[in-house]
Amino acid sequence: MLVIESLQYGGTERQLHHLALGMRRAGVEVEVCCLRGPGPFGDSLRDHGITVHLIVKRSKVDLTLPFRLAALFRHRRTDVAHLFLFTASLWGGFAARLARVPAVIATERNVDHLELRNRFADVLLFRLAARLFHDRMLGNSEQVTRYLGRALKIPPRHLATVYNGLDTEEVRPRRGRGEVRAALGVEGECPVILMVGRLARQKNYPFFLRAMAHLRETNPDLTGLVAGQGPLEAELQSLVGTLGLAEVVHFLGPRDDIPDLMVAADLVVLTSDWEGFPNTLLEAMWLRRPVVATDVGGCREVVADGETGYLIEPDDGAAFVAAGQRLLDDPNLRERMGANGHQRVLDQFSAERLVASTLEQYRLVLRARGVKWLGAALEVLRD
Repeated sequence: MLVIESLQYGGTERQLHHLALGMRRAGVEVEVCCLRGPGPFGDSLRDHGITVHLIVKRSKVDLTLPFRLAALFRHRRTDVAHLFLFTASLWGGFAARLARVPAVIATERNVDHLELRNRFADVLLFRLAARLFHDRMLGNSEQVTRYLGRALKIPPRHLATVYNGLDTEEVRPRRGRGEVRAALGVEGECPVILMVGRLARQKNYPFFLRAMAHLRETNPDLTGLVAGQGPLEAELQSLVGTLGLAEVVHFLGPRDDIPDLMVAADLVVLTSDWEGFPNTLLEAMWLRRPVVATDVGGCREVVADGETGYLIEPDDGAAFVAAGQRLLDDPNLRERMGANGHQRVLDQFSAERLVASTLEQYRLVLRARGVKWLGAALEVLRD
C-alpha cells in the first residue's frame, strides 16, 4: 500500500505514480491511499486498473485518521506500507503499527534546513515516528539520506537511498518545437530559457529573474518561460515589472505539457536554494536539453557538471549568467550536453531502476522480519 497526502500534480506524486505502475507491470499487487482528493495522478492510476483509496484527513490533528487507516491496512491484508512525505509518514506509520503491518517504509524527498528549523515540533514528531513506526527511511538522493540521518537522528542501518526514476513514455512531447514556440508567441529561433517549479521560496525565482535581466542585455530577443503556480506569484509578477521584463518573462501557470515546453526551450534552469532530487532536471536531460542548476541537494547527483550542463553555487549570479550565455552562444555545445544528459538518464535514472531498487528495500525489511516475498517480481525486473 502506497500512502500519500495528495495525488495532485507534484514531483513526489509523479514518482509514486511511476512506482505504482511499474510495480503492477512487475506483477506486484499494489494499491494506493491518499488523504485528500485523488487528483489527476489518482485518476490516472484508476484508469490503469490500480485501486486508489481515499481516507480523508478531516483536520490538522485528526485523531481518528490512524484508526481508519489501520482498518484499511487490516482489511487489505497489507504486507508493506510505503509512506510518502511527512503527513503520511506520521499518521500512516502509527496506523501501520496498529494494524501490525510487517514492513513500514517511509520516504522523504527534500533537504529543507530552514523549514525544519522553523518547525521544531514537526522535527520532534518525525524523529519519534522514525524510531517507533518506521523500519526504514528512504531518501531520493545521498544528500537527502545523509540529511535525514542528521536531522532525524536515524541510525545508518535504517536508511537507504533510492533515486527517482523517469517514465520515459510519459515524458513524450505531444507537439513539435516549432508548433509550441508559435503557440507561445516565440518568433523563429529566438533563444528561450525555461524554469519549471512551484512559485515558492525554495525555488528562488528572484535569482532567476535577475539573471534573465542580465542575459537580456546581450540577448535582446531572449524569452523566459515560467511553468508553475504558488504563493509568490503576485510578488514575482511585480519584480518582473520592476526589472523591465514584462515583455520577456511569461508566467504560464500549472501545465500538463511540460515536455512540449522543454522541447521549445533552448535550456532549462533551476535556481533552488534547496532540493531533494529534482525531477525537472531528469525530464530536461531526457529530452536532450542542457541544464543550469544551483549546486544544492541532489542536483549534483543528477547533473554531471560540464557534461550535461552546469552547476552553479547558490546566489552566484555572475556564474549563472556566464553559464547561460555560454550555452546560448554555442548550439553545438547545447547539442552535445543534451545528448550526454539523455544517455545519463537512460543509464542511471530509469523507472525500471526505481521499481527494482524499491522492491529490494521491501524485500530486505521483510526478510529481517522473517517474511519471504517479492522474489518473483524482483526476478522479472532483473531479467
